Amino acid sequence: VSLQRRETSISIVLLDSGSGWPDQVKKHFGEPFISLKERGSGLGLYNSKTLAEALGGSLNIFDARTAPYLGAGIHIQIPILTRDNP
Repeated sequence: VSLQRRETSISIVLLDSGSGWPDQVKKHFGEPFISLKERGSGLGLYNSKTLAEALGGSLNIFDARTAPYLGAGIHIQIPILTRDNP
């Protein structure tokens, strides 16, 4: 987990050391009800992406390719709201 404050936003990167994102998830990223879990609702990434976008930010997935993180990655970016930047 990495957290970085930039001038106008917060950047959060989550990485694991698994096998990366399955093709089905990458192909349908951002759509509801996409799950590879037997009892999954398929709403976790969808709701997280929707929330990030509602806050004026973004959520993207990627395959990490730098050791020791050679698995799935998530990058979330959320703007910082201040009195000068509402």
